[in-house]
Amino acid sequence: MVLDMKRLISYVDKTLFVLEAVTIVVCGVGILAALFYGALARYLLHVPFPEEPELTWFFHTWLVFMGVSMVCRGLGDHPYVGILRDRRGRLYKRFIWFLSIVYAIIMIYSNLSFYDVYKLQKTIILGLPMYTFYLAMLLGLFFMIVRYVIKAITLDGGSR
Repeated sequence: MVLDMKRLISYVDKTLFVLEAVTIVVCGVGILAALFYGALARYLLHVPFPEEPELTWFFHTWLVFMGVSMVCRGLGDHPYVGILRDRRGRLYKRFIWFLSIVYAIIMIYSNLSFYDVYKLQKTIILGLPMYTFYLAMLLGLFFMIVRYVIKAITLDGGSR
């Protein structure tokens, strides 16, 4: 039973890592390409590239929320905060992770309560649906919750 739980946790962790890594690489390349093309278009070709802010905003949003979830895989916070957290003990770690889970659940709930509004809104130039931006937040926070639950179960502090 314990071996199956370890395999399940390992499988979930690796699956989340692959999803996050692919998303981060695609968004990183996308944001660099948009910025590079924007610079070329503006300064070399002297043509406008009005799509640049929306593209970089889209890629940056996905990059941030998937990156935050991926950071939770390791230590899960800022190094100086980790020093304070590691000196307190297991109960303190679980309490901090519980607070993080509660915060993420509140953010997901507040995001979902306005989902009907996001479905109707579109960006000005590209016409991207706004829910695609907020979907990044939902997935990132959900992945964070899964990561913190895994940490609370294993209580290994992020070491692999």
